[in-house]
Amino acid sequence: MAKEQYIAVIDLETSRFTGVVAKKEQNGFIDILAHVSENALDSMRHGKIVKTKEATGLIKKLVSKLKNALLQTAELKGKEFEIKKLYFGVNCQSLKSIEVTESIAIPNKSFVTTDDVESLLAQCAGNMSEDYIPLDMLPPTYYADNKPVKDPKGLECNRLKANFRLIAALPYVRSTIEHVAKGAGYELAQILASPVALAEALTDKSERETGCIFVDFGRYVTSVVVFRDGEVLNLGVVPFGYSLIISDLAEGFDMKDSKDAEQLLFAYANCSEHRSDDAAKTPDYIVNSRKYNSITTDLIATARAKEIIANAKSIAGQTLTDGIVRITGQLSDAKGISKLTASIFGLEVGQTDIPAEWGNYDRDEFAAISLLTRAKDNCLTVEMPPEPDPPIDGQPNPDNSPDDPDEPVNPIASLLKFFSKNKDKPKKEKEKGDSIGKKFGNFVTDMASIAFEE
Repeated sequence: MAKEQYIAVIDLETSRFTGVVAKKEQNGFIDILAHVSENALDSMRHGKIVKTKEATGLIKKLVSKLKNALLQTAELKGKEFEIKKLYFGVNCQSLKSIEVTESIAIPNKSFVTTDDVESLLAQCAGNMSEDYIPLDMLPPTYYADNKPVKDPKGLECNRLKANFRLIAALPYVRSTIEHVAKGAGYELAQILASPVALAEALTDKSERETGCIFVDFGRYVTSVVVFRDGEVLNLGVVPFGYSLIISDLAEGFDMKDSKDAEQLLFAYANCSEHRSDDAAKTPDYIVNSRKYNSITTDLIATARAKEIIANAKSIAGQTLTDGIVRITGQLSDAKGISKLTASIFGLEVGQTDIPAEWGNYDRDEFAAISLLTRAKDNCLTVEMPPEPDPPIDGQPNPDNSPDDPDEPVNPIASLLKFFSKNKDKPKKEKEKGDSIGKKFGNFVTDMASIAFEE
């Protein structure tokens, strides 16, 4: 990685697009230089793009605002720069984690090479269902003759096995983002899963080791990430959120303004299925001089909240019998939500701790900020100082060491290449082998650690 990089990410939420540009130092320190947002209008539905033309226009407008903001920073003021690449974060219904295990024989117990690693990736792509396309990949677990190793290259063995952990989505998700990025004039760096990045940023490492379920109660979608032993066991997205509670309240009370229904939910409603004996004595709730029966309000809110939480529990399944549920999102602030979640999950529930350095940002910007930790490619070209003079009398230039002839493997890029080639091949019956595709999921850590360095 270069001494410093400029990362540009855009998080695609149903209600708005958020763009962030930051400088990423070699030591991992991230300095946010600019952050802007645009209303998504009707270009999104349940976390996916449904109108590419409108989305393309919004991306152009968003990046233009980012450029203007960067021109005012001490870092880039007066410099020539251009945003070339964009990372996109998604949080849509079809997001899921997939585990695929592949193995190959190493002839004559020779040394494992880059080609061997590529062969495993090719097999992985060939055995994936075409119903889903990989977006992101975690560091694989390798086994050289059944012995777990971090990097198998250069090791002697008879058989090499790899356990690949992937984040996948319906092909439509990737194709629409590729279309939008190209239409806006930018290279697509990578598509990242916003729920995973946010979960890693807002949960404690020790809790992810012992067992943790992260639930983000969004307005239009509810995302769930399950951790154990520091890895993601499962990932899923419920295609609705607390906007349904607001709609139910507005309809139930024939409210003309949904903002009044939103205020009724967050200022007054108690989403608890175990009401006290004194609940009937609770006075009516008053919003903008209008009275609303407190019992009816609580029953409407609780019924839909139970549905949302039950669907989140269904995604988490029975993967954890102990541990903690960490909740975030605006609905987590509503009265009774923590107790209702604990009742449905049967686990301890607590709200996430917001990092102190995020205090100056809106809650809706947290996902975009968390994506910065997973991005690794430089996205901006910035005016650089003049090149040093060429070396004299044939002496080598110490600042220009030769490139490593053995380039590291970029697993996600290779996997997409193989997946694309496999998709274009004529259909044929798969031969039986020792590759196994398991659709339960593991997903963890930063993509920067994936590359297989010499």
